[in-house]
Amino acid sequence: FALDPKYPPGSDLISKLVLHNPNVVEMITTTLIGPNAASLYVPRLTEWADGSKSDIVYAANLSSTSLPPILIE
Repeated sequence: FALDPKYPPGSDLISKLVLHNPNVVEMITTTLIGPNAASLYVPRLTEWADGSKSDIVYAANLSSTSLPPILIE
């Protein structure tokens, strides 16, 4: 068995690819927020002002206090 050099261990590349899948986004957002969140969330850039990065942030494509951002680490 040999690891593909494009996906080095510890880089979380596979999980990040999975978390960008629209079906996975919808499953996570509707589970955490509710059925009214279906198709309202999209993955966003996750680099913070201090240069650190998170695995994924889902943000609603419309402004609403009932649709908070979702951070997955």
